[in-house]
Amino acid sequence: MKPILLFGTQFTLSLVAYALIALWYVVPWLAKKPREAALVPLVWVHAFRMIGGTVLALILWQLVRSPAAEPTAAKLAAQH
Repeated sequence: MKPILLFGTQFTLSLVAYALIALWYVVPWLAKKPREAALVPLVWVHAFRMIGGTVLALILWQLVRSPAAEPTAAKLAAQH
């Protein structure tokens, strides 16, 4: 099986599994709560996602700007 086909199958099945878990467990649990209380866990999930992405972007920016990365970048630019 080609790797891209395997990745697509894995991604699709994972998405279906998470959707089923959400429908069976998360939606009924949130439906019992008032709107303000139900939004808190949903916002926290996205807050950690955004914070993690920001931290990774800052680390990547520092790695790209480091003096050790300059020869590597020059080699890559010369190859293309």
